[in-house]
Amino acid sequence: MTNRTPRRLKGSLSDAVAEEIRVLLTRRLMTQRELADKLGMSLQALNYRLTGTQELGVNEVAAIAKALGVDPLDLMPTEITAADIEPESAPASAA
Repeated sequence: MTNRTPRRLKGSLSDAVAEEIRVLLTRRLMTQRELADKLGMSLQALNYRLTGTQELGVNEVAAIAKALGVDPLDLMPTEITAADIEPESAPASAA
């Protein structure tokens, strides 16, 4: 398991996971391009996910964890509760 400092979630869960991925990349002196190459995805696609332009999918998190040599749970923020996650906007109902 990765050594992580507990912190409260700010923003979406996808944003928090992206932050954990960026921290691991820094610790391992690995570039986003190197990770993108390992994943077989473009640098732009990975960057969109790590900057919150596009949300990370569950399968993407699993693939990234494997490429970084960690358990997918190591990419999850600590100290999280359901109340910490910002709810997605509900679709407008047709009344």
